[in-house]
Amino acid sequence: MSSRDLLKELKEYLEERIANLKRELELLEYMLSLIESGALSMTTLKPKPLAGERVEEVKRGRNVLASIFVGKDYVRMVPFVEIRESSPAIREYLSRVVEELREAEGAEGEPVEYSVVSDDKGVVREIVIKNVRGELQLAQVRAALRFIVERQYEEGASGSSASG
Repeated sequence: MSSRDLLKELKEYLEERIANLKRELELLEYMLSLIESGALSMTTLKPKPLAGERVEEVKRGRNVLASIFVGKDYVRMVPFVEIRESSPAIREYLSRVVEELREAEGAEGEPVEYSVVSDDKGVVREIVIKNVRGELQLAQVRAALRFIVERQYEEGASGSSASG
């Protein structure tokens, strides 16, 4: 292959690559404009409820902190604020609430249990509490989840959650 052919091929490659990068830049600028205009936010990216679930939003002012999904015998929460799986709100408070629910119900049916789904950095993506029975237990679970997400929001807003 001659040097002239190599230069021609290199030129074509560079032109194609520049065109692709320009398209990518346009797309990135468009996505940024959606975020800056408020047309795209965490609330527009909310997860959808599963069949039979009721949805409640935990808000602080105009900020949606989490979505709580209430199913037949479970409650799950998807937080939009950063909650670390290792935080005292999860390790101590939620564990204690679940333990108190177990003690209060005695040996009836399956015990209340919870699971935490987190990403590879330890940030909570979902909390699921199973075997929730009755309006009283439901109210206690919802109150506990609201407390956790509101507490984490307050800590984040005050800047005290910078360690982690």
